[in-house]
Amino acid sequence: MLFIQLVTSFLAISQLLFTGLYFMSFHRAQLLGKLYALHCLCLIAYIADNLTQLNTLPLLNHLASFFAILAPGVFWVIGRYYFEDEPRFPRWILLIIPLYTLLRWVGVMAEGFEYEPNSWLMFLFFILPNFIMLALSGHVIFMALRGRRIDLVEERRQLRLPLALVMGLLLLVIIALEFLLLPNSHVNNAFFFLLFVLNLVFNLRLARDENTWLERPSAVIVDESSSQERKHDVEPLDPDLQIIQQIKDIMEDEHYYRKMGLTIPELALALGVSEHRLRRVINHRLQYRNFNQFLNFYRIGEASSRLLSVNEAHLPILTIAMDVGYRSLSSFNKAFLASHQLTPTQYRQKKAH
Repeated sequence: MLFIQLVTSFLAISQLLFTGLYFMSFHRAQLLGKLYALHCLCLIAYIADNLTQLNTLPLLNHLASFFAILAPGVFWVIGRYYFEDEPRFPRWILLIIPLYTLLRWVGVMAEGFEYEPNSWLMFLFFILPNFIMLALSGHVIFMALRGRRIDLVEERRQLRLPLALVMGLLLLVIIALEFLLLPNSHVNNAFFFLLFVLNLVFNLRLARDENTWLERPSAVIVDESSSQERKHDVEPLDPDLQIIQQIKDIMEDEHYYRKMGLTIPELALALGVSEHRLRRVINHRLQYRNFNQFLNFYRIGEASSRLLSVNEAHLPILTIAMDVGYRSLSSFNKAFLASHQLTPTQYRQKKAH
């Protein structure tokens, strides 16, 4: 069994080391590259921390434990930054990740201490950190699946479902290790071998695709000074010119964006083009990363004009929001704030003076 553990550990570490060195060599100038490399280090530390041979080196063992504990938090940051087009970090995460790291670290340092069953120490340093770890990993799955429908970046869209499935499998392994307390040697060996296979596939794709699918282009920010004519400026011989003109006509002339709950398949059907081609045109030619950004350009544009209109000064903001296609005032406020850095009420009052 020891031989199998050493083999699976070596295989997993070799692939993780290759991945980490790749990102640090070719993508260290990018935040994602540094995060991927750090996550590889955390996984290597997790594997090393489970090797009994490391117990003879206390300092190295504690260092490995620390980086292993960081793995869920680093992975959450990667998921947030990669799958969210406006990856502002909520305030609660600034508390949750440090809290998890501290509690887990204290629990690891206190290994060997006999906790009383159902004691508050058992809950604080064992049960609570494990639940936070599962919650962070589960939230990455949620972020991956939530944005799949509106994602216009095809390479990222194709990655969402496989990543969610893989993360689900890894969560089952974590549950088996931490909660069901299955024999660690067997589960760890399976986990290490799974990491080896996943990273091998990942590294083969890196070699084939040169990692272009992992880069995160800058998101489109709607500026009220941007004209729709400039937004849709294309070369006369552009093969997508007809589709772009159709989009411009249906949005500007027919105000199709006002349709509440409008989806990409519905717009593709209305334009008479395939959903795949419409996604590609909106992403590659009009430079939107997700469908909500695209709709918000038109919806916020009309709402901004109506908020400044003297003739509509009596209208509640909710009425304007629903007229332009939003289901709720909260979603409208969020989109408006992202566009103008002002709430609709502040915008209306500021422009009135």
